[in-house]
Amino acid sequence: MDSSVFKDLAQRYKQIPSVRTISSDHLTPVIAFERLRSLSPVRFLFESVEGIGGMARYSFIGCSPSEIITAKGNTITVEKNGSSTTFSMSIYNYLSQRVDEFAGYTSPHYSGFSGGLVGYLGYETIGAIEDVITFKQKTGIETPDAFFGVFLNLVVFDHHKHCIHIIANADIESSEELEESHNAVEKMLALFEAKLNTVEQAQTQPFHLLEQHYSDLEESDFLNLVERCKQNIFEGDVFQIVLSKRFGAKYQGDLFNVYRALRSINPSPYMYFYEV
Repeated sequence: MDSSVFKDLAQRYKQIPSVRTISSDHLTPVIAFERLRSLSPVRFLFESVEGIGGMARYSFIGCSPSEIITAKGNTITVEKNGSSTTFSMSIYNYLSQRVDEFAGYTSPHYSGFSGGLVGYLGYETIGAIEDVITFKQKTGIETPDAFFGVFLNLVVFDHHKHCIHIIANADIESSEELEESHNAVEKMLALFEAKLNTVEQAQTQPFHLLEQHYSDLEESDFLNLVERCKQNIFEGDVFQIVLSKRFGAKYQGDLFNVYRALRSINPSPYMYFYEV
């Protein structure tokens, strides 16, 4: 994007995506993701299959989030620029406040998702909506109830037009110098393009289990839960219950190879790999 155009848009928008489009005939989303992984420990790949074996129009890759947002109960932590802030608020209320920040300029070269909040809301966050639901049982897993990154840099595969859109956003509200902000965006676009065009093959470690998988629930306990659920349904408390049983095992290697195997065995409309 030309510097003068950028400065003109900065007078009207808080967030401006710059888009650089290249051919995708030498890349796949999996290969591109492997080449970009070294840029950040937090990254994601979103893919979708429609019909029988047909890729949906877009695949998304994101890395290098400018902020990390986590929630445990009503405690929210925001990490940005090497420092963190913790406060008490419902994660739903907080996200509602933040989401309008990303309604920025729409590039004429690409009008789809061009950056913003990407993450997950765990089942435990229902307690922020229905306060009668509480979770007291210890699971042994210290993952946040919710995790979001603010991703201002994306790589978007357009499978219909056989091209890749490299997107870097300038956050105008936090930029004192427009010229500096514009230069930073151009450098980020160049960095992503160089990574995508590298001839060096990304190295991944083969994945294998080091032990038999284990479950947090014995089969007899699980069957007892099934009977309790049937009784709840019969009594009219609920009309549907989805039980889950967690499995785990120690492993060695790259978990991305598990994702690659799953996308081959069971392609679906909602495929994602999110490393945090």
